[in-house]
Amino acid sequence: MERSYIDSEQFSDAGKTLTPEQARSHCILSLLLRYAAPVVCQFFFQIPISLFSRGHDTLFIATFSTILMMAAYFYSWGLMLSVRRHNKDYKFGKVLMFLYIFDTIAAILFVFISVEIFINNISL
Repeated sequence: MERSYIDSEQFSDAGKTLTPEQARSHCILSLLLRYAAPVVCQFFFQIPISLFSRGHDTLFIATFSTILMMAAYFYSWGLMLSVRRHNKDYKFGKVLMFLYIFDTIAAILFVFISVEIFINNISL
């Protein structure tokens, strides 16, 4: 009988749970990545660009800082989802889940309203 190269027991984490300390640290890291990382990227990348840079390097630095902010955003979702997956009853994870959902809906509505206002002002 031939054995598979991928052993399903190695990748299954159905019985794995996080300790409350691990879950708390995951939630705090997720919260920092969600709200502190954009501020740090803005401070270290965007403000020096506007003050000191001239030329085509600004596009690269702005793109790099945007990629860092988006990576932090998605990683914060991943950390929150891992806490929710492994500790379903952990309250801090539940609060983060509802906060992130509300925050994302608010951001999407803001973008749609901004685009609508922009389109209406162009057509005048």
